Amino acid sequence: MYYAVVLTEESRKKLIKYFNLDSDTKYAHHCTMLYFPEVLKELVKNNSVGKFAEEHLGCKINLTVDEYVETPSIIACGVSGVLSINENPHITLYVAEGHKPVESNFLDWDNSSIPLQNPLELEGYITLCK
Repeated sequence: MYYAVVLTEESRKKLIKYFNLDSDTKYAHHCTMLYFPEVLKELVKNNSVGKFAEEHLGCKINLTVDEYVETPSIIACGVSGVLSINENPHITLYVAEGHKPVESNFLDWDNSSIPLQNPLELEGYITLCK
């Protein structure tokens, strides 16, 4: 289970177009706020990110895409405007065969990020995903 800001369809299409992704990609969908096993759901409410997500479930969030990292196996864009357990909140855009989206949590944002000249404004809603 995880709390995430799930992009609106309009924002998702904007992101896909901006980064020239395949329109049928299963990525470019959300920014994870907090991932947790279902058995720990009650404990999550004691975490500041989990508490915020629970209290604002269904609320609209404005995100700004201001950078991205591209490797042969993963492409992700960095976002601001969201509270996340991840050190570098991001949206995974591409994952090569044999790799997993979780790998985007370990990208070297400090040394590899490329700033966008024109930041991209997106909208999404805080959602509990299963």
